[in-house]
Amino acid sequence: GKAQGLINVGFGLGIGFSFFFGGILIDIFDWKALFWARIPAHLLLAFSVWRFVRNDTIDTSKERNGYSVDYAGVILLPVVMIGSLLAINQGGRLGLSSPFVVTAIGATALGLPALIILERRANFPVIQLNLFKSRVFSSGVTAQCFAQMAHGGWNFLAPFLLITGMGYSASIAGLILLPFHTIRLVLSPISGALSDRFGTRSTSLVGHLTLLCGLIVLTSLRTDAPIWHYLVVITIGGAGLSIFLPANNSAIMGFVPQDSLSSASGFLATSRMIGNSMGMALAAAVYSRALSTTGLEGAIDAVGQGITVVATVSAIGLVAIILRGRG
Repeated sequence: GKAQGLINVGFGLGIGFSFFFGGILIDIFDWKALFWARIPAHLLLAFSVWRFVRNDTIDTSKERNGYSVDYAGVILLPVVMIGSLLAINQGGRLGLSSPFVVTAIGATALGLPALIILERRANFPVIQLNLFKSRVFSSGVTAQCFAQMAHGGWNFLAPFLLITGMGYSASIAGLILLPFHTIRLVLSPISGALSDRFGTRSTSLVGHLTLLCGLIVLTSLRTDAPIWHYLVVITIGGAGLSIFLPANNSAIMGFVPQDSLSSASGFLATSRMIGNSMGMALAAAVYSRALSTTGLEGAIDAVGQGITVVATVSAIGLVAIILRGRG
């Protein structure tokens, strides 16, 4: 738990400062600067990994005799992910009867069962489905995905609330959003220690519930409310995520066999990406649908609708945590 807490500190600092510095870049240059700025950061990351990460590869040549790449999994996994995201994102704008949306839904509906069947037969699958036999693992990954839906939806809608709805500059908006993520610097290590002491289920449940409560309360604030009201509620939501992630990840990694740790870590990253992407897609669909009838004058109400829908769907993660059992 402590280790997962420290890892999430890094995530929080990276995401939080990306909003802040991103806002500054937009105000000084334009939106294209956001993409150019990634190049030196990723080059520095690549050098750091090459220089400081030790090679701890275990010789598994005997166990992996006859190893072959799972090409079917490599192809079908992105088909399913991209198809589902496009269906959610474009369904509200183009309509469910649109050929594009129908194709996306069809690709997902056909690709998902094919992926499951082929992965069960593969000798070295991209997705180790046997890990889902563990209730702790399957519920943890599910909870992670739905919690990240709320996170992704908020990340998408927050700039529209602060910039389009309330009139702040991009740099000031980034500064206001900073506490949502940087609160992890304090709470994530504490959450990791608490999960080690009191168990992961109760800690995860409190964290996820706090995240959702913070987002729901945010929708009830008036536009003329003092900015510190927004800062407090935003920080509460971020505190919930800071508590949830280390505890939930600790539960998952603690119940995985040592020879499957890398696969489990990959599942965590994938569930985080899927949850964030689906949250953004769902929030975008609700927000754009609401704006189509009200125009930019209704931006704040549209943001509220988006947050409400995303938070409601994200609440499914609470059920997954409750069904996990003690851990």
